[in-house]
Amino acid sequence: MASGLILRHRALLSSLRHARGATFAGMALPLHFVTCALYGVAAVAGRALYHAVGEPQPDPVIQAYAEMGIETWPPVPVPHPRPAMDSAPPNPANNGNGARASEL
Repeated sequence: MASGLILRHRALLSSLRHARGATFAGMALPLHFVTCALYGVAAVAGRALYHAVGEPQPDPVIQAYAEMGIETWPPVPVPHPRPAMDSAPPNPANNGNGARASEL
């Protein structure tokens, strides 16, 4: 198995040997084997999850809109409530109760 991996990635190993030397290329082999193994584990886990859970599904409301042919983009503008003009924010100088700090 290791020889197959070395043959498959001989271009990488040759570039490592050319850039940093044969010792560096030999020391990089175990790390390269680990990364290839992790890629394999991730591929198997992804395939298992795909078959166990399935494809991602849209929200039921969005799916119902799509089945009815209703377009949801662009979103409908929603008016934002305006703050009342007669209610002013509390003034920190009067501790928020209408009395000045010097009067307390």
